[in-house]
Order: sequence, then C-alpha cells, then structure tokens
Amino acid sequence: MAKVGFVGIGAMGEAMAGHVLARDRDQVFVFDVRKEASAPLAAKGAKVVADLAEMSRCAEIIIVMVVNDAQVIEVSRALSAGGRQGVLVAIAATVRPTTMLDVEKIVGAAGMRVIDAPVCWGLHGAREGKLASLCGGAAEDVEKARPVLEAYSRSVHHIGPLGKGQLAKAINNMLHWAHNVTNYEALLLAKRHGLCARFCSNVPRATERSSIGTKRSSPGRRRTWRSCKSSRDKVIWCCHSSARSTSSSGCLRPRPSKTSFTVSPRPISGERSARWKNPTSAGPTNVPKPQDDDGLYLGSLPERRCLAKVVGTALVGLR
Repeated sequence: MAKVGFVGIGAMGEAMAGHVLARDRDQVFVFDVRKEASAPLAAKGAKVVADLAEMSRCAEIIIVMVVNDAQVIEVSRALSAGGRQGVLVAIAATVRPTTMLDVEKIVGAAGMRVIDAPVCWGLHGAREGKLASLCGGAAEDVEKARPVLEAYSRSVHHIGPLGKGQLAKAINNMLHWAHNVTNYEALLLAKRHGLCARFCSNVPRATERSSIGTKRSSPGRRRTWRSCKSSRDKVIWCCHSSARSTSSSGCLRPRPSKTSFTVSPRPISGERSARWKNPTSAGPTNVPKPQDDDGLYLGSLPERRCLAKVVGTALVGLR
C-alpha cells in the first residue's frame, strides 16, 4: 500500500484523487487552501492534512494539481520545509519546462525527487479516469509513480528528462488550437458557398481525412472565449519557455502575448462585435454565443484572428 498525497483539490484534482481512492489500494492524503474542497474526498476515506509540511511527512508520492507556475513554486517550497528523503513529487499541473528545473532545485535540497506529469483529455478524461500522463524525469522516478498515475490515466508516457513532459503538453496544446483555427476557417468557407457547416463538420470523421481536430475540436462543441483565452495563454508561455529566445543573461525567457480582446455582452446578429484592448486589461467575460441557422457559432473575424495569431506565435516559439 502506497501513501499518496494530492495537493490542489479542484475539479481535476478531486476527480484524479477519487480514482486512486476507488481502487482501495493506497492511503490517500489531501490538501487544499479551501478547506471545504477536501470534504467530498474526506467522506470517501481520504485523510485531510493540516498543511503541506504534514503532507511531506505523511505521503510517499505527492501529486500537485494547482493552477499556475507561481502556485507550483509556492507548494514546492512548503513541501520541502518538511520534506523527507526519497519523497517523490509529481507536478500534474501544466507549467513551463523551466519551472520544473526550479522545482527540482527547491525539493532536491530536502532530498526529495520530482517528475513532471501534466495530463491531456481535460476534465472529462479526469472524471472518466482516462487522462494521458506525459512524464519527464528519471526513469526510476516515473516507474515509481506509474501505478498511481495509472489509476486516473488511460496511458502513462515517459517522454524524457525533467521538463520534457511539459514540453510535450505544450506541443499537444499547440496542435489542438491549430486544428481549431483550421476547422473554423474551413467551415466558414463551406457556409459562404451555401453548404451546411454542421454537415460538413461531420464529413471528415467518416473519411481518411479525420483528425483529432475534427473529432474533438468541432465548432459544434460550445467553448466560451474565457476558456479560449486561458488555454491560448498556456500554449504561449509553455511554447515560449522552450523557445530559443534568451535574455541578456542567456536564460530562456517567455515572450508575452501582445493582443487581447473582449467580446461585447450584447448579442447582435451576424458577426459579433469585438474590441481589441491593451494586454494588461481584463480578459473576456463568459458570454453566451449567438448561433447561425445550422446551430454553429464560428467566431467573429477578430476572434478568429486572435486565435490564429496565438497558434502562429506558438509555432515561432517552438521553431
């Protein structure tokens, strides 16, 4: 029986921890800064720890599923404060590859080990226990974590050294959004020539031209532009952190996005109005989308341009 810890009990973390609990093979410890977030897992048999120092003392393998790089660094420092020799930290959050190197220095000072294990297939995959874990780190560390990762993953891939799992996740995200851009433009071409976009979106799925983009990223799947902005930002900083763009000190540095947009909350017919804003302004709000006669909303021209620019910028970053 392994002693497994989960840090970050949001929608993804709760689902992942739930699958480990459901196997009834491991002792599970959980921690979240929101005390109420741990309650559902505690009701299923997980033990809620008071702080991250206690987590380090109790768990042998710790899965970290928080929001961003800053939180990963903060959690790593707190874990190392009470760290024990040989404890393995698996960063399941999507962060920069260079952040993983910082985490290694922090937890390594306490004798702890670390791997990156970001996941694909999103919340649906987490709930179904069918994520894909993309791992970077020493082979023996990945193998140590594999039985736990397999509890919520359809597959566990060892990509390479530390940070390479995060790079693979960035590439996967980039391909996903490239498919999105292509799908929008292709279906708009169909609509402008009088074809039913919904029908055309189903045609590639039955042919050899089918792809992950047409299977998973059809415009028929409703997606708010807030979630688009969140995902595109991850693509940008993940890709740029691995790009050959160096600062004066010779270190890798991410290049920020130069454009941002907000969408008018007032529904209007035809193309939706959009207003370009300074990158420092607030992101778009969660606004319901108008639909055309065939039930698809394919985005306004500024929205599509923004998404295309994100993918193009990411390609340059990885080149």
